[in-house]
Amino acid sequence: MKNGKIVITGIGVIAPNGVGKEQFWDALKEGKSGIKPITRFDTDGFRCKTGGEIDNFDPTTFLGNKGLKGLDRSARLLCSAAKLAIEDAKLTINYKNTGDIGVCTGTTLSSLWNFAEYERGAIKDSPLFTDASLFPGTVVNAASSQVSIRFNIQGFNTTISTGYTSSLDALKYAIDFIRLGRIKVVLVGGVESFALINYVGFYRLGFFAGIKGEELSCPFDKRRNGIVLGEGAGIIILEDEDYAKKRKANIYAEVKGIGSF
Repeated sequence: MKNGKIVITGIGVIAPNGVGKEQFWDALKEGKSGIKPITRFDTDGFRCKTGGEIDNFDPTTFLGNKGLKGLDRSARLLCSAAKLAIEDAKLTINYKNTGDIGVCTGTTLSSLWNFAEYERGAIKDSPLFTDASLFPGTVVNAASSQVSIRFNIQGFNTTISTGYTSSLDALKYAIDFIRLGRIKVVLVGGVESFALINYVGFYRLGFFAGIKGEELSCPFDKRRNGIVLGEGAGIIILEDEDYAKKRKANIYAEVKGIGSF
């Protein structure tokens, strides 16, 4: 077990209230949440009408046109955030260091839309005629795997799916790998996409704010009565401090500890 420091050298974020670290940070300082009336699907029949949708998201801005056809929304969001983080960290990935770089992603549902559409096609048109292109995106680790594929990262690739604490648990997992000396750099973060099937599931469970009270996202307020669903992706570049200093990386912060409940 190594006792060296673990540091953050890059940040990438795609969120309803900001794309990129600067826009996102400015929105946080100004109290902009990105929560607004849902436009992606019809909310008639639901008491809750708001969510954290990302408007006008164009993955070609970050990833170009090549290879996007087979990527679902979760993979596009996560790969875009990874691209921003890699650029922010000025991390060069090549044949010399690719085995020293890993990916660890937290997600609750990941590509649930793909799974639902694939199963619906199998029921409606029979398994023989369902859209096979949807199948690769039906597994929970699809988005994380696409990051490794797109950026030629050949270290470990892990997806953590533990509900609301998934991304924090992914961060702890990545920290452990670095401290054990098994890896030097990890792209770690989380992703969720916004779709009708996710929305219906949480609504039927009674988890949403607005079902029994005001439709507010205020988890630390006495008026809290549920959650407001959203989407987005965030990636940080986590590094062994010695490795970061060796490549003269800009260090944002040291990770001193972590906890999730």
